[in-house]
Amino acid sequence: MADAPTLLVADLGGTSMKIGAVVDGVPQAIHQRVASSNFRTRDPLGAMAEVLSGFASEHRLSPEAVVMTVPGFVDRDFDHALYVANIPELNGLAVASGLSARLGKPVMLERDAVLLLQGEQLQGAAQGQDCVLGIFFGTGVGAAFIDDGEVFRGAGWALEIGHMPIHGDAEPLDGLKADSLEVYASGRRLNALAVHHAVAVEDLFRPGGPPALQADLDLFVRDQAFATASVMLMLCPKALVLGGGILDMAGYPRDALVRQIRERATLPPSRALDVRFAQLGWRAALHASARLVSERLSAPARPPSIPQEDALHAR
Repeated sequence: MADAPTLLVADLGGTSMKIGAVVDGVPQAIHQRVASSNFRTRDPLGAMAEVLSGFASEHRLSPEAVVMTVPGFVDRDFDHALYVANIPELNGLAVASGLSARLGKPVMLERDAVLLLQGEQLQGAAQGQDCVLGIFFGTGVGAAFIDDGEVFRGAGWALEIGHMPIHGDAEPLDGLKADSLEVYASGRRLNALAVHHAVAVEDLFRPGGPPALQADLDLFVRDQAFATASVMLMLCPKALVLGGGILDMAGYPRDALVRQIRERATLPPSRALDVRFAQLGWRAALHASARLVSERLSAPARPPSIPQEDALHAR
């Protein structure tokens, strides 16, 4: 493989897969979005391989490797997707090796939040930060923590904070327990509020909404702040990067979110809260991909953390 290989990069989210390319170490402008519903099939890997091959063919690319992210629990072998709440068809599948067999080239699997934060650290909001926490609010909620260049993984799938309990008094959503953060503070919650209040999702945070909607949105932002402050106090980062599609919505109250995080995150008097907003969006994954491929190709293989017949039941 060349020193700067041509890479195909697919950032899979609960709503869409974003596809791009890196050529000679440089992220390219070409991109494509494909609805994630296309992969909720009996053969999701086959559907993904078809889309990725089509993108490469359309743009006359000859990728030497593929980088793939998923919004869920990735096993320590970087092959199996243990649990993906928004795309349950991937649960327990050997995504990396399965896609590799279909595409005929290496596939590197990573949690989406990890690659997004690494990209922000390399070229975006977290440049120069060696101890940084990233929290991303989109269709789901993801987080990653990098300390002195090392990604914190715990026993393998640390910081899947979208599944941490927060209240326990709401109706559960498919694939989520009733008290999970994503029930209260994710894009899926916003979709439910849009239906309940008969407002388009993209208009939820615009000024002038009915008082009942504003009350629900205030609780939504409060829960985002509660969760963020809790994770900060557990990990003690020097800097916090906040991102995800929700925070980019028209009218979203970023100042209110930061204010509430500051109110709830008790810090020593000498420690200021350094909050930054992500700058690169999903394209952060492009900036981090070349390093990921280099590291994975030189690293020894890692065994799965649990028997794979149990992975289908991971929660």
